[in-house]
Amino acid sequence: MQVIATIDWWTIGGYGIAIVLCAVLIVPILLGIFYTKEFQRLFESALPLQAELVEPAPDDDPVELTTSTGRRLVGSLFRHRGGERHGLIIFCHEFTGNRWMFQPYVDFMRDDGFDVFSFDFSNHGQSDAIDGYQPLQWVTEHEVADVETAIEYVTSRQIAAYDEIGLFGVSKGGGAAIVAAARNPRIQAVITDGAFPTHSIVTIYVERWVHLVVAFGGFLRMLPQWVHAGITRMELLRIQRRRHCRYPHVESSFRVLTRRPWFLIHGNRDNYVRTEVIEAIFNGNGQPEQFWKVSGAKHNQSIQVAQQEYHDKVRSFFLTHLNPSNS
Repeated sequence: MQVIATIDWWTIGGYGIAIVLCAVLIVPILLGIFYTKEFQRLFESALPLQAELVEPAPDDDPVELTTSTGRRLVGSLFRHRGGERHGLIIFCHEFTGNRWMFQPYVDFMRDDGFDVFSFDFSNHGQSDAIDGYQPLQWVTEHEVADVETAIEYVTSRQIAAYDEIGLFGVSKGGGAAIVAAARNPRIQAVITDGAFPTHSIVTIYVERWVHLVVAFGGFLRMLPQWVHAGITRMELLRIQRRRHCRYPHVESSFRVLTRRPWFLIHGNRDNYVRTEVIEAIFNGNGQPEQFWKVSGAKHNQSIQVAQQEYHDKVRSFFLTHLNPSNS
C-alpha cells in the first residue's frame, strides 16, 4: 500500500509539472495565434501627434551625407555666433519632423559658442526614403544608422572632435540618439526629451488592452508580465521582417547611458509614455545624471511649458560636459 501511495503521489506530481510546462509553452503560442492581428494593428497605429514644423533657418546651408548602405541624407551645419567655441551639438528631430526643428531647442546655444549640426532622418525632409520601409513612431536601426552617419560626417571632416560632440534628441530622435551614444563611448554628453523604449511601451499596451480584443482576454490579462514581454519580443521579430526594419532593444541602451553624462527630460503629464514607465526601466540600476520631470508638460511639450528653465538647464549641461577648456 505504501508503494502504491508513493507511486500515486509521483504520478500526480508528474502530471502537475506537465501541466505547468504545457502552460508555459502553449500560452505564448495561443496568445500569438489569437491576437497577432490585433497586436499588429495596435503597434502600427501612429500616435495622434504631428510635429509642429518650423520655417527653414535663415542661414541654412545644406550638405549631403552618405550612409554605410549608400543612402543620401541631407543635413545642415550652423556655426556658433559669438564667443569662444565650446563644441558641437548634433540634433535628432522627432517623428514627422525635419532638421529645422533644432531652432526652438538648441539654436540659442549658438550664442554660447556651440555649433549645431542637424539632419533629416531617412524618409523625412529632403533625405532619401528607404525602399519598403514606412516609418512609425518606434525607433529602428535605420534611424540609429542615420545618427551614426551624422557622427561620422562631423568627425571625419574635422568639424568636431569626439570630446566636443553632444547629442540632443526629441521623442523618437531621442531614442535613436540613446542607442547610438550607448554604442559609441566617445560621445561625451546626451540630452533627450520625451524619448521612450519600444519593448516596454508595447508590452504595457498589450497588458492594458488584450482583454478588450482577444477571446478569453480576461484570463490573459492575469498572466505575469514576463509572458506579455515574451509575446512582445516574438511579435516584434515577426513585424520587423514584414516592415523591412529591426527594432533595437532601447531599454539596454537606457541602462548603459546611466554611466555617462545624460540629461533626460520628460513631461510628467505625458499620457503616451508615463514617467513611471521610464523610472521602471532603471529599477535600481542607476539613473541618468539628470532626470527632469517637467510639471504640467505633455509629450514633447516641455519646451513650451517651461522654455526659460529648459534653456537654462540645457545650457548648463552642455557647458559642463562639452567645454574643452575644462577638460
